[in-house]
Amino acid sequence: MAAEKAAWRERFRAARRALPAEARAAASAAVCARVLALPEVRTARTVHAFWPLANEVDLRPALHALRERGVVVALPVVAGPRRLVHRAFEGEGALRAGRWGTREPAPSAPDVRPHQIDVVLVPGLAFGRDGSRLGYGGGFYDAFLAQTPALRVGVGGAASLVASLPTEPHDARLDAVVTDAEVVRAPRRGEAAGP
Repeated sequence: MAAEKAAWRERFRAARRALPAEARAAASAAVCARVLALPEVRTARTVHAFWPLANEVDLRPALHALRERGVVVALPVVAGPRRLVHRAFEGEGALRAGRWGTREPAPSAPDVRPHQIDVVLVPGLAFGRDGSRLGYGGGFYDAFLAQTPALRVGVGGAASLVASLPTEPHDARLDAVVTDAEVVRAPRRGEAAGP
């Protein structure tokens, strides 16, 4: 399974690298619009998101829009192996350099507990219409999603969406996937996909 996942990861990393910057920017804008229009996001009090890594969908416009609506936006902070803590996003000027080239809230930012989160916007290299997800291999989001009842929404470009992905028992399932082309609702956790 590890070799199969590694092959999938390389495939989707290569596809991301090949996407022109203008196309990535247009896809990011479309994803932000679709995320902000989700009924669950429109009614959320707390949304967990992520700061973009190179070639990832850029959710920053959505993060700012959510804050303007009065929504608490939480960002992850790596706190150890497979362990994230979550702090409130208080603006770009309040962020500091994090691991792997991302930005994260400083220790002085308010903590956000997993049970307080209504929606988690989940990064990944690829997403399945069945709720499967291919992350980066660190297990951080699998561990985090096991701790929260929040709606789990994968976000990525249309090219990152496939029918299904190889999974293992510890891999967290998603409730929905948002791309620049569509919103896909996955079968409820614990239910099988339709025929």
